[in-house]
Amino acid sequence: LIKRNLEVMSNLIINNDLIVDNNQLVKRDLTVNSNLMVNNDLIVDNNQLVKRDLTINSNLFVNNDLVVDNNQLVKRNLTVNSNLLVNNDLIVDNNQFVKRDLQVMSNLVVNNDLIVDNNQFVKRDLTVNSNLVVNNDAKIDKNLLVKRDLVVNSNV
Repeated sequence: LIKRNLEVMSNLIINNDLIVDNNQLVKRDLTVNSNLMVNNDLIVDNNQLVKRDLTINSNLFVNNDLVVDNNQLVKRNLTVNSNLLVNNDLIVDNNQFVKRDLQVMSNLVVNNDLIVDNNQFVKRDLTVNSNLVVNNDAKIDKNLLVKRDLVVNSNV
């Protein structure tokens, strides 16, 4: 038990749990070699790079770019206030809002609304089980399946 400040000038190795009752500030890189569990909101104010799968069981809000090199599964809403680049499949079970460009290198499946305010680029299949709203250009190199409404205010 430490009642005041603890300063470590070199490495700190903890072989068991680390519990922080208040805020934690990391001034440089944070590396997690196993699972990272967040029991409340995760807010990313800059870029987020995910090298493998990303599974979100609630909402994901990103205020800058989100780059995913493998699959991304979002169980609820996905909101990206800048670009979204996914190098493999993107599956969203609820609404998806992208404020700038959306680029998916493989399949894109949205089970509710998909709103893209700028360009959308899908390399393979695009499946939308509800509304699709595109306010600018949409380019699709393969199949497009729409089971309900399709509204386009510009070029397709």
